[in-house]
Amino acid sequence: MTPEEEIADLKKKIQEQSEIIDYLTKRLFGQKSEKINTDQTSLFDEDNSVFSQPEQTG
Repeated sequence: MTPEEEIADLKKKIQEQSEIIDYLTKRLFGQKSEKINTDQTSLFDEDNSVFSQPEQTG
């Protein structure tokens, strides 16, 4: 193998590894697609039946 062929081979391997790193980085740290279950009640829904009056302290 000539030095030029070896350099070309190493550049190809670097490119492939860079693509793998980019893919894995996006999988690990990329935007997540979180699904919301519409049947589940929200913690922030206004429910006036509970805690409708402030608690008297002191």
